[in-house]
Amino acid sequence: HESSLKMFKNSKLQPPSGVLALSKVSDFDKNGYYLTGLEAIRDGKVAALVLAGGQGTRLGYNGPKGAFSLGMPSNKSLFQYFSEKILRLQVIAEKHFHLKSGAVAIPFFVMTSPLNDQSTKEFFRKNDFFGLCSANVHFFSQGVLPCLKPPEGKFMLSSPYQICCSPDGNGGLYKALKTSGSLSKMKDIGVSYLHVFSVDNCLAIPADPMYIGACIGENSECGCQCVWKKDSKEKVGIAAIKNNKPCIVEYTELPESFRELRESSGTSPVGVEGRLVYGAALEV
Repeated sequence: HESSLKMFKNSKLQPPSGVLALSKVSDFDKNGYYLTGLEAIRDGKVAALVLAGGQGTRLGYNGPKGAFSLGMPSNKSLFQYFSEKILRLQVIAEKHFHLKSGAVAIPFFVMTSPLNDQSTKEFFRKNDFFGLCSANVHFFSQGVLPCLKPPEGKFMLSSPYQICCSPDGNGGLYKALKTSGSLSKMKDIGVSYLHVFSVDNCLAIPADPMYIGACIGENSECGCQCVWKKDSKEKVGIAAIKNNKPCIVEYTELPESFRELRESSGTSPVGVEGRLVYGAALEV
């Protein structure tokens, strides 16, 4: 923690820039964003991608995290929720633009890992891809990195003669997209916009037309959906600018003085009332 405090003292940390708060957007503009996103979906330019390389171990489930049931009466898995949302969005686009059934397709890319690649594919097959066309569901696996034992940083072994490896995290997406051929596939099928979300986010709306439309409308090369922290002590990472570059700051790395800063609210001075300055909690 001391090293992180020193890092902040030596770096220039600022709140995220270019924030578009839906609470301050007019209904007219919201509708415009939504229609822009829906048009892109209609034209086959939008794909959804779920980061699903993790196992459900911490949830007490022996299998891919996406196959885990949330315990709702329907007993649906996370993968089923996402798939059915995509199905519904396809129907919404078809009805809005008066197209025949099956005219709209949202490609669904699923990033797995060597730990769950085969079991994830089998789960989709066993469930008939939850109503999606199998040709529109694309699987690819992320890479792995060697495991290190703290604090010495020595390699961990899975056997006397083999280094233990683990999936290379969500950041492994970019390399995996290229090496798996998925990036080329996206280009070939005409995808211009990609909505990436985590398998943990059960409330995510894959290919969210409002979000996609807002990014298109604001000419954003990249966007990040966030919700504002409910209070300064909420243990979530936040979006910020550090050394003039966008970054994610974990709550354990943010000094107390930064956590409590608040925006000016009317005549109230900063630090007394108003929204948290560093409060853009990740929603992806």
